[in-house]
Amino acid sequence: MSIPRIGPERQEVEGWIKFSLENLARQQKRMEADKRDQPLYARMAVNHMTLGRSCYLHGIWFQSRSTRDAVKEARAAFQNAAGCIEMSFRMAYDPTLPEYLGGKADWSCVMELDAIEGFTAALMASDFALARRFAPWPRRAPDNDPMDEEVCNYVDALQACLLNDPGTAAQLCRRNIDKITRKKSGQRDFRMNYHTLSTTLLGIVEKNTVRFNGGLAAQLEFYEPEAVHGEEEETSQEFICDHAVALANLGLWAGLKLQIKHRLMPTDLLISTHPSLSR
Repeated sequence: MSIPRIGPERQEVEGWIKFSLENLARQQKRMEADKRDQPLYARMAVNHMTLGRSCYLHGIWFQSRSTRDAVKEARAAFQNAAGCIEMSFRMAYDPTLPEYLGGKADWSCVMELDAIEGFTAALMASDFALARRFAPWPRRAPDNDPMDEEVCNYVDALQACLLNDPGTAAQLCRRNIDKITRKKSGQRDFRMNYHTLSTTLLGIVEKNTVRFNGGLAAQLEFYEPEAVHGEEEETSQEFICDHAVALANLGLWAGLKLQIKHRLMPTDLLISTHPSLSR
């Protein structure tokens, strides 16, 4: 089994930054040429997320900037990513938007996973106003092709939480936890990810510190094999678990106490260390 790397190599981090900036420059030219569409916003969101993680890692590991500046730069990139995802959803669902597409929308850009990425980016940015502003837009697309129930429940629970409906959020989290727990261990696969996320979120909406911290610990345990020798290896996500950072911030914002530390959940990115951008 591979041993987790302590930190990234300088050359690879600078490569991630260069790649993201070059992509964003090309995408910005398309924006300026009025060639805006949902896939463009989706690609920009991915590049902003990579840029945010990479700038933070570069600043921390190679001291290219102060910790405060590295965090500020990372949060700005995460905020941009969330804004791009929000725009893609509004193009599909907001008739007041000049770029509204209605029935011509690309539904593959507003799937449940896209909604999760939007919430995650806003929470990693510690911009809770943006997370709440985005919250009304995710929904089942009219193409009638929803993702697995566990994914849909988690999206709906996040949405309910941020729209101040903790009862609905708790009900959806429990539904996920109960359903996944009943499955045999060999059948859990990706669903265990939603078990850990739903457990953490349930802890947040119920103000249960033990459940909140237990869920985060389980999410980090679930994620680490991917970071070490899975799809996230040799990417900026090898060193940061986005979901853990996002939910830790949400829990801290809700007033819960964080009791665990983990290399994949950098303390610097949490609002307990650097205050949130907004409430």
